[in-house]
Amino acid sequence: MRQNRTAKLGLLGFAFAAMSVALVSGCTNEVMVGGPCEYRSWQTEATVANLQDEYVLMQADEDFRYVVDYDMFDGQPSVGDRYKLQLDTITEGTCTPNVVKSVALM
Repeated sequence: MRQNRTAKLGLLGFAFAAMSVALVSGCTNEVMVGGPCEYRSWQTEATVANLQDEYVLMQADEDFRYVVDYDMFDGQPSVGDRYKLQLDTITEGTCTPNVVKSVALM
């Protein structure tokens, strides 16, 4: 009977220690978002489709649109303007799928 009780206390002690390590190791200031990613650089042409308060919506083809911040433009874009976009598109990982690196008026 005493041996059985000692085994239970040993198991409880081990479980407590394991939970303590798990809790402490989970408390870090580093926040990983998306993990390591790889991108492919390329260019495409796009037309300004819509001007929003905080961003410009650009249409690259019938099905694909890009959201571009105003600070990427040299001057004020207008609906219908054509731009060449320099893009990075994700090839590996779970980060932002498309990153607009620069825009140039055509």
